[in-house]
Amino acid sequence: MPNRVNIGEMDHYVTAQTKTQSKTSKGQVIADWVDSFSFFATQTDNAVTESFSTVAFIAPVTTTFTTHFRPDLVRTMRLNLEGDFWNILNIARDRIWMKIECQRFDE
Repeated sequence: MPNRVNIGEMDHYVTAQTKTQSKTSKGQVIADWVDSFSFFATQTDNAVTESFSTVAFIAPVTTTFTTHFRPDLVRTMRLNLEGDFWNILNIARDRIWMKIECQRFDE
């Protein structure tokens, strides 16, 4: 965990989203994502890990967001940064800061 992050380095405005479910008039369950809150963070790209599947070559993109401590951010949420959606893999917290390790996915 960093002991100090300059406020000027927190240059990404990230929106946390919560998954919700609703039913159509025909009773079909539809999952949707709703904006919960936004915050400023730094972004650090992680090394790309490569793997092969039977269908295609896969190189997931991972990144780490660092921000002020937020007790309301949980792993079941996803993050939206400028239209890129990130699944939360891990959250490391201390009293002041938190690091959010994420993997990008395409809808």
